Amino acid sequence: MNIKRLIGAQPAAAHTERLYGKGYYHGENSGYPREGYGHRHPDWEPWCDLLASLIPSGGLLLDLGCAYGFLVEEARKRGFQAFGFDISSYALTRGHAAGRLGRCTLERLPLPDQCADAVCLFDVLEHLYDPLAALREARRVLQPRGLLIGATPDAPFFSRQEETHCFERPASFWTAALEELGLEYRFRFSEEDYNFQFLAGEEGLSRLLGRFQHDYFDDSPDVVQSGPPLRAVLRPGWARLRGGARRPLKWPARIYLLNPLRVPLRVRGQLHLRAQGWARMRIRWNSQVLADLRPRPEPLQGVFQLPEFLLPSGGHHLFLESFPPQTRWEIGPIVLQSQAARSGPLRRGLPFDLYQRYRMAAEAARVLGPRTLLDMGGYMGDADGHLAVSSDFLAPAESGRSPQVISCDRRLCDHPDYLRDDDPLLQNARFDMVVCLDVLEHVPPRQRPAFLDRLQQLARRWIVLAGPFASPQVEAAEGRLREGLMAARRFLEEHARYGLPDLQQVLQRFQEAGWTVIDLPNGYLPHWEEGQALTQHYFALDDYGSSVLLNRILNSSRYSGDNRQPCYRRLLVISREPLGEETGAAVQDLSSQAGKPEVPPLSRHPGFLQLQERVINLLAERGPAADDLCFLLNEREKHIELLQASLRELERLNAQPLHKIALRRLKERG
Repeated sequence: MNIKRLIGAQPAAAHTERLYGKGYYHGENSGYPREGYGHRHPDWEPWCDLLASLIPSGGLLLDLGCAYGFLVEEARKRGFQAFGFDISSYALTRGHAAGRLGRCTLERLPLPDQCADAVCLFDVLEHLYDPLAALREARRVLQPRGLLIGATPDAPFFSRQEETHCFERPASFWTAALEELGLEYRFRFSEEDYNFQFLAGEEGLSRLLGRFQHDYFDDSPDVVQSGPPLRAVLRPGWARLRGGARRPLKWPARIYLLNPLRVPLRVRGQLHLRAQGWARMRIRWNSQVLADLRPRPEPLQGVFQLPEFLLPSGGHHLFLESFPPQTRWEIGPIVLQSQAARSGPLRRGLPFDLYQRYRMAAEAARVLGPRTLLDMGGYMGDADGHLAVSSDFLAPAESGRSPQVISCDRRLCDHPDYLRDDDPLLQNARFDMVVCLDVLEHVPPRQRPAFLDRLQQLARRWIVLAGPFASPQVEAAEGRLREGLMAARRFLEEHARYGLPDLQQVLQRFQEAGWTVIDLPNGYLPHWEEGQALTQHYFALDDYGSSVLLNRILNSSRYSGDNRQPCYRRLLVISREPLGEETGAAVQDLSSQAGKPEVPPLSRHPGFLQLQERVINLLAERGPAADDLCFLLNEREKHIELLQASLRELERLNAQPLHKIALRRLKERG
């Protein structure tokens, strides 16, 4: 995988008795309870039930990272030949499976090839400095018809700090690792969001793997059905499967979508919905609203088509939101289909501000030709998920020879080639080029010198540093946006709080260190301000198609003429060695040519008419729904008034003397 090829395996740190001694198993440097692991450990019966249904009785089972050996003991009760291995002498001496537990490193097992029917890796991969080596060893000792089974935290959802966790990764990383080993796999998230569990085997075991469902073990299909290459599974928070449907227990209800390819997927699908009462359902992937379904005039019920959307590489979520949330729903089946697509349409549909800086950085990378590249601060999205990955621009699959790209950020993106920016793997890493776009202005001023020093340490040859720098024009444009449509945008608040960086100070710092710098304009300021306002306006429609169409109009019509003064952003191409005359000229040519004709107004763009027609149709669809809602609310008020009148009459009658009530009832009976 890219991360291991680029950075290389780290020197294996000694697994000391201090790390995995008595203190570890009694909660001093772990999440175990103080009374000890022996008093509270996983229930292995369900896993042994599954294994007993999949592999022959009497088969050889290996538990790697076995701790006290409770899984080994339970497997032996089921008739397996079971053995366990661990690094902790303390744990092995507390084990109950006498003679069945051994001490070794999992990256080098003292076992022959193809000897095991099942290899278990439960809650151990995150403790290893080179878990990919351990997976390769597990694959080596597995028989051709054997099964690999395990669990490890899904890093973006695991918030607890564990001293002994040195390799936490998202689900997409581990599925890519299993694919690289030539294994078919199934996975799920059980009980907790961070509990990623997998079952894998050689090709031809798909029927056996199909028994590994969301919360049960059998062959019956679940509520989510997806065709390859897309993988779709439920996140926790759903009631049990009944009649092919499930009821969400909390909102938003979530479905995990995995695109295992290096290119986007074109996804389409349909879902069956039934609301028990009047409610609205909004469906989105990450933060992009795909559909907003409203009752009209009866409750929502039936089959609804999802509009086609482009799903970037890596892991994402399909969110289902109910308004009001207390409405009971039956959902399913949900059928999703996918096919590979090109990166170009995905790139052009991204927010114009992101597109213009990444496209120019990609053009600089093509001129300079790095073999390895780090995108520092390269998370392209928000809290709900990413819209693209760095390689879509910096190493697109449809291009020829491209650099190998790793990205890092404070937030961990669910993609195999992303790291947190404090990951130990980056400590000794070096890359031909480091790209850092619109990040420096979000670093507190006192930390900026150290941040720039780190870029120099990571870069062997080049740095591409871009972002807004302090100037009256840029600050005035940001101020107008903060006071208007973008008052709630966090990134502009941070710009104001920290202050934009000083361009001359940054240039001086690199020049004094012996680097040469080419300063290029990026993002024509009047167009940038107008584009931000338009983006906010159309994004407020909560319609994925409108946002994508607007971005494609802006990106296709304006980029070629927008790298000029006055600019919102400066893009600095910084080189450790002076660039050759030809290369330097090619970098300079990335700016828009002087005297280029003015871009025509957006109102004349043919796509803008299409956008306006979409918006008009969208409002026309929502109008009747709003009218029906008003009608239903008025009818409800009438019913409430009738009920209130009935209650008043009942109270009046009950207030009469008892003999009058008795006479009235006698008359009513005839």
